Amino acid sequence: MNKKNIIKFVSLLGVGSFVMLAATSCTKNITLTSNSKTTSDTDNTSNTSSNNNTNSGSSAEMNNVSRSGAKTNTTDQPLATPRQTLIDLIGTENNNINLYSDYGQILSDLRSAYKTAKNASKNTNATLAEIKSIETTLQAAINKAATDKQTFDNNNRALVTAYNELKTTLQSKTTTLEGLTEERYSGIKHELDSLYDVGAGIINQKLDSISGTNLAANTVVKANKDIKDALSALDSWKTNANALATSYIKQALVKDKLTGIDSNNTVQPGNYSFAGYSVDVTSDSSAHPNWSFAQRKAWTSNENIFNSPQPVTDISWIYGIAGTNAKYTLTFNYYGSSTGYLYFPYKLVKTGDNVGLQYKLNNAPNPTEITFGDMGTDNGKTPTVGDINVAKVALPNLNFGANTIEFSVPTSDSTKVAPMIGNMYLTSNSDNADQIYDNIFGNNTSQDDSVSVDLLNGYSLGANYSMLFYRLSNYTENSVMQTNKPAYLVGFIGGSGERIANNTTAQSNYVNFNRNPITNGSSRTLTIYVNAPKTGEYSIHSTYIYSAGNNNTTGTRSIKFSTDSSNDTNAVSITVKSLGSWSILGKIDTSSSDTSGITTGSKRTLNLQQGLNKVIVSQVSGDTPYIGNLTFTLSDTPQVNAVNNTNENNAEGGSVTPESR
Repeated sequence: MNKKNIIKFVSLLGVGSFVMLAATSCTKNITLTSNSKTTSDTDNTSNTSSNNNTNSGSSAEMNNVSRSGAKTNTTDQPLATPRQTLIDLIGTENNNINLYSDYGQILSDLRSAYKTAKNASKNTNATLAEIKSIETTLQAAINKAATDKQTFDNNNRALVTAYNELKTTLQSKTTTLEGLTEERYSGIKHELDSLYDVGAGIINQKLDSISGTNLAANTVVKANKDIKDALSALDSWKTNANALATSYIKQALVKDKLTGIDSNNTVQPGNYSFAGYSVDVTSDSSAHPNWSFAQRKAWTSNENIFNSPQPVTDISWIYGIAGTNAKYTLTFNYYGSSTGYLYFPYKLVKTGDNVGLQYKLNNAPNPTEITFGDMGTDNGKTPTVGDINVAKVALPNLNFGANTIEFSVPTSDSTKVAPMIGNMYLTSNSDNADQIYDNIFGNNTSQDDSVSVDLLNGYSLGANYSMLFYRLSNYTENSVMQTNKPAYLVGFIGGSGERIANNTTAQSNYVNFNRNPITNGSSRTLTIYVNAPKTGEYSIHSTYIYSAGNNNTTGTRSIKFSTDSSNDTNAVSITVKSLGSWSILGKIDTSSSDTSGITTGSKRTLNLQQGLNKVIVSQVSGDTPYIGNLTFTLSDTPQVNAVNNTNENNAEGGSVTPESR
């Protein structure tokens, strides 16, 4: 433009318009404003029209300039909303994938649809139609997944329900197993691990890969039920495992479990109170008893057994397992570590017996022999008639849960007979042997310097059929009448008195009456076992009953405790006074300094070695008092001369007479 034209242009705009033009020229988005003071309307109209035509194609572009000055592509504006809709739809992937995580084929198809949509959405040159097609295809796949799931669920309701319940049950695995890390629970942990693995294996298959038959649903239901049943039983399993690890589980003998007895199957002698004796129980040294099972009985008088719905004690003996198919079957539940230990008391029935015993555990192809002898590998010492020993049998590879052991006599040697065997004890820790010995022999060590012996409930041996466990009720103790707490005492130790008259009329009242054994005098003994906590001298504490006649408090009887019946070096002899009534319970305490009673012997304490001690209770001369439960207490100052300590000497009572001798 030449100088003359520029001047003319300026003059037409006027000063105001020029200033405004100068001010707005500093921005990129320029909007022209017409000047109302133009000198020619025709020229202004013609400029405006010309200006509009010139910028008609760029006006929209200018209006889409962003504040930052960047231009947007006006050709993409119609695609922005469809693109965002597609992006939002693709963003539902995680949620939808989770919805179908249990449906293998549905999940696979849906993942493929999402992958295709994501790849297609990366095309920046896609047209609106193409974007709409991608969205429509993906939405169809999502809808199909929902429809397929609903169809599958409707057609397989039992399977889907069982599957979902199993998934929920499996969520307990970590928490449950964390509480089973101790070795004592290793068997339980292994069992639960196996059940959880079965369940997890089913869940890992995906629902639509499992057959939809009822059989398949039942398989899932069973896997879930097995786990839930195990969890319901977990507390009882742990209780069992705890008992096995820290103590024992006792299995008292059950007569009905002794089967296949061809001979010697008569009921036990009806006149017996003791079930086991320290001497032969037949008059013929070659004959065996005609009974195979015997249980201890309590008596209320010389001639009357105490009858009760339940036995007063579970002390029993198996006398024999004779017969081609004879066996004793022990069944028990075991939830401890895989190796357990079985303990049981045993002795000979008769001197000279050729002993043989074997057992078969569960489905073992062959029985295992139980050996007796002096070797360290033997299960127990060589049995005798006069001693109770305890066998120990290791039981590897026990079942988790139910187990069965069958005891029998080896058939390879017809001369062999089973020893007498008593109650069974199971443990998973052989360090618990002392606790088992305590229970077998009725011992209770409540302190580290004292042990008590429950005569009724501990294994012991008599030596004469007349010896009995006497049940004392309605008696006076420490001047107090006891009516709800019966006391049990052992009577007819020593002497030669016979409890039941030696005539046919009296004996006919008792089934399978057996007048043997009839050992008398100093050989008529009570054999007990004391598990001493320490080696040392022990004072003796007990109860007794004895009456020389109604209100007679001058008569005396004596009783002796020793660890060797043939030697009195370690023996304590005690003489007690008559209490004037058989219904008064007196006290014995060899540690007492009270000398109001009568003293005999040279020792007031009995030397016991740590562990099991065989203690023999016998006469000093003639009849003995009935003796009750015993307590042996370690003495720091062993004393000489035993005394009886009782304040009952002058007590009055009835004249109930349990014995007439």
